Amino acid sequence: MAFSLENQIDIAIYSSPMANRLFLQCDDRGIAQWVLMGDEGLINSGDQFDPDVLDAAGDAAVLVLVPTEQVTLRQTTIATRQRGRLSNAIPFALEEELAQSVENLHFAFVQDPHEAVQHVAVVDQQHMQAWVDVLQELDCKPNAMFPDVFCLPHEPATWQVLCTPTRALVQTGAYQGFATTPELLIEFLQQALTEQADQAPNHIHIYTTPGKTLNLPQDAHSLAGVPVQLTQVQDEPLFWLASQLTTQPLLGLLQGTFQDQKKRASKKSLWQRAKIAALIWLAIVIVGNITQFTLLNKQLKAQTASIKTLYQQAFPQATTVISPGIRIQQRLKQLQQLRTGGAMLTLLKRSAEVLQQDKAIQVTQLDFRGKALSLAVTANSFQQLQQFTARLKQTGLRVQQKRASGTGKVVKADITLELGAR
Repeated sequence: MAFSLENQIDIAIYSSPMANRLFLQCDDRGIAQWVLMGDEGLINSGDQFDPDVLDAAGDAAVLVLVPTEQVTLRQTTIATRQRGRLSNAIPFALEEELAQSVENLHFAFVQDPHEAVQHVAVVDQQHMQAWVDVLQELDCKPNAMFPDVFCLPHEPATWQVLCTPTRALVQTGAYQGFATTPELLIEFLQQALTEQADQAPNHIHIYTTPGKTLNLPQDAHSLAGVPVQLTQVQDEPLFWLASQLTTQPLLGLLQGTFQDQKKRASKKSLWQRAKIAALIWLAIVIVGNITQFTLLNKQLKAQTASIKTLYQQAFPQATTVISPGIRIQQRLKQLQQLRTGGAMLTLLKRSAEVLQQDKAIQVTQLDFRGKALSLAVTANSFQQLQQFTARLKQTGLRVQQKRASGTGKVVKADITLELGAR
């Protein structure tokens, strides 16, 4: 079989095929369900998990699936491949897109092998710690942990969807996607197609499990002009997801402080040997050409002083110099966004799109301060006002309604809008 370049790229961002796999589905209370898969399919499954399951699994790879609802998937384009610099820079690059402080979040990422793009998964540190604590209590050391949307089959230029009676998973690309409710699935798909019109898929494949019927538009064969294929699967959701995942995703959540200690010790040992070799090489260079080294050292000090001066001009309150190149680029990007009114324009655009849907809502006053857009609006009824607020929330904005009052047939209210994680 011949593979195109696009196929090769998709294969490169996933690891080699796995043998036996033990899938553990986590929720807020612990391990909700488990499935043991082999080369020929299902070996065993159950709802009650205990150490005997691990003994029966033997050398099977332990893969922990966490709810995609608790994970935010994003991409960054930082022009470096050094993992240490990326670890420092990615939180700053995504800070404006996230509702929580980056100090309370765990960032896991993988570098795209073909371009300066990083695939990033963001999780609340408390959720991560809770999942890790459950596994430690069971003396379970997983090989990987990732959101369950990664189990959906990946095909170039195709969005994959699994809709169950309680939730829907949507994969929009390699390590990209989201989760929603079945009731909002079609609306969210249409919204995502509108936002990504320049990167729209060629096809949407929706899998439904028993007991779930979708309320599709009259033209059930397409959404926003994109062909839709419906397939009903007879298996339980976890078993079906496990059967679709034949290679382990490279983007796992067990990174940084949550990385396995044994693996980290091995990597540390390799790093120490590399550092010793580098020091020996450096000593030979210094002994062989001490004059050249002295000259380079003077030039390095001069460049360091220049960088420090520029860094202090950009960050006058900083006491130490941390990743100067990346942080200065980030500050320039922020200044450009402020100059063009990035946050304000985004808030105005999204609120205007909602206002066009309901002509009865009138804006009597508008004010933008800090990162919030304040609207004074009028409506014909409280129900109409609630519907308007709900539509604003569906666009991904954080919405706060204050001072709603009614006089005759006119309802007045103040609404505050802020950007939130979508």
